[in-house]
Amino acid sequence: MFFKLFGQKKTNAEEHVEPPVPVAPEPPPAVKEEPAQSEPPKLDLTSYEGRLDFLQKRLSGLHNGITALSPLELVTSNDHLPQKVLIVGHCGADHWGYHRSNPTKTPTEFLLVNNLQVLPERSAQELASFDFQVVNFPLRFVMQDHFLWGAASKSDAEIQAVFQRSVDALQVLFDLYLQYNQQHRLLTFVTNFMVPSFNPLGKLMPHYDLRNPAFFVQRINQELERMVRARSNVYMLDLDGITSYFGKRYMQEDLLNLLSHGSYMPGNLKDESRIEHAPPLNEHYRLDAANFLGMLWVEFISAFRIANPRNQVKLIVVDLDDTLWNGVVGDMDNPDVSIAEGWPSGLLEALSYFKDRGGLIAIVSKNQPDVVKKVWDSFYESRFPLRHFVAVKCGFIPKSQMVAEVLKETQLTDMSVLVIDDNPAERAEIKMAFPKIRILHGYHYYWRKIIMLAAETQVAFISRESSQKKTDLLKSQIERQTLMQSAHSRDSFLADLQVKTKLKRLTAQDEQALQRCHELLNKTNQFNTTTVRRSLAEFTQFVNAHAVYFFQVSDRFTDHGIVGLVLLQGSSIEQFVMSCRVVGLDVEYGVLNLLMDILNARQPGQAVTARMTVADKNLLSRAIFSDCGFEQILDSDVWRLVEFKAPTFQGQFEWVQ
Repeated sequence: MFFKLFGQKKTNAEEHVEPPVPVAPEPPPAVKEEPAQSEPPKLDLTSYEGRLDFLQKRLSGLHNGITALSPLELVTSNDHLPQKVLIVGHCGADHWGYHRSNPTKTPTEFLLVNNLQVLPERSAQELASFDFQVVNFPLRFVMQDHFLWGAASKSDAEIQAVFQRSVDALQVLFDLYLQYNQQHRLLTFVTNFMVPSFNPLGKLMPHYDLRNPAFFVQRINQELERMVRARSNVYMLDLDGITSYFGKRYMQEDLLNLLSHGSYMPGNLKDESRIEHAPPLNEHYRLDAANFLGMLWVEFISAFRIANPRNQVKLIVVDLDDTLWNGVVGDMDNPDVSIAEGWPSGLLEALSYFKDRGGLIAIVSKNQPDVVKKVWDSFYESRFPLRHFVAVKCGFIPKSQMVAEVLKETQLTDMSVLVIDDNPAERAEIKMAFPKIRILHGYHYYWRKIIMLAAETQVAFISRESSQKKTDLLKSQIERQTLMQSAHSRDSFLADLQVKTKLKRLTAQDEQALQRCHELLNKTNQFNTTTVRRSLAEFTQFVNAHAVYFFQVSDRFTDHGIVGLVLLQGSSIEQFVMSCRVVGLDVEYGVLNLLMDILNARQPGQAVTARMTVADKNLLSRAIFSDCGFEQILDSDVWRLVEFKAPTFQGQFEWVQ
């Protein structure tokens, strides 16, 4: 269904899919519809001429039409579409017309809201029928028409007051229009505001000044994103980024109407009652609202597919010659920097972002390992070390065998793997061995774009800690498993592991550590002594008022990063949280031992207590206090230290002051 809706059937050609031809959204019923497109003839991809025809007739259309920001080559499920959509918005969203017609023929309901309108009551059952809602706020209520008129004569304090008034108004709208999410956790995409395309104060005037409406709206968007990030199951949809890519001059009306209107050029506008009546607006401006609205709808669908992942790409396997560099290095006497310039470095950059999202990358190449190492060291190692790849397979056995080795090591299925290779014969050989594997076409013009933009390579949330460590953790797990199997005892295994732990006090100024600790606090269940959750504001307040210590762990295989924290209030351990990635290494005992030294140094003789709440999921943390000499105070969640004595633990523990 998905491919048919975009004018194309899926094929069994050499490549994973023969991409669909994009079409503009259907016009409203009042406009005569064009005849339905007939299915394009099947292309022959077995010859060079056929593949060139494929490039010219299909890919260029696909990547320049309404699916330009959401490549479809990696789609595996033809029914990965929403069944019903709700749009909550002002008159500008009404002009989208998706409740009348949309490219995927998805049943869509539109709810018109303006100013401070309260949403009608909906039952949980009614809202459960919607896969998601899109919320579009009226800029005119947030940034009233006259707010910045005469701004050049206003002081910085006056302009800041105007901005704060707009933020306050936006917060009121946000709370009102996200009621369905607040009450029923309905998946919600919030569109930001389209930024004006010019500074009305003048082309040479300061741009990054709140007196400039363009920057004013940019800052409003920043505040809107802050509100979005504070909510669960709510995501920002970058409407302004889409308009910028498409071209603001083709659809945005700030050349005609008030900047605060923030809407779309009315292409059929006619002023025939004037002394000199004007022809329709679209004869004066090159408008293209239909294709823009088609692109915007496809972005809604893409966001839905990212938030509801299905058959995501977890591993990208890439070739080297004419893939990650220009040419065949085995045939070069003295390769120079030109082999890495341009699109090859662009592809590597795309792979780096895929890795940041938590994906894995591997190399499979018919090359001599020493040649590959030498070339990589010369042109890429300083920017992107070879160790960032979870596997590097070089040799002259069939590539399908090398891919099989990577799958075994990563314990992934072929359906979660994408292969990029310039050689059609190699692609065919891999596809024959793994029919479900995804393989890109050979046109390098689009490789980077597909990795960066396809829904199947995206995630809805990135943890800085987890995204950077996934490859290293997978490698270290393999090595650690080997060490454990060869160890004579658990103690000898832990001793050989060479665990190192650093404990440090958290401050609100250390933003990266603060974010990671807050993430651990609210996501960790198994080793969490109270399972108490706190908002970022509440956690920051606790950090400022009391003492929070976090700890980082490394071993001889990998650096685990920040894996735990302890919240102290005076001499009371209010909460102990630790990631399951280091459970079993006895780190908690070493950390508690170090904390006792800190408390004794700062408050000698003070009674030490700890809190322990029994919950369904925190089984792993329940024994820590009883193991270390604490006794429970009758009928309470408070434990009192009688005599501290931690079980034996291995490794080095350091308090970094």
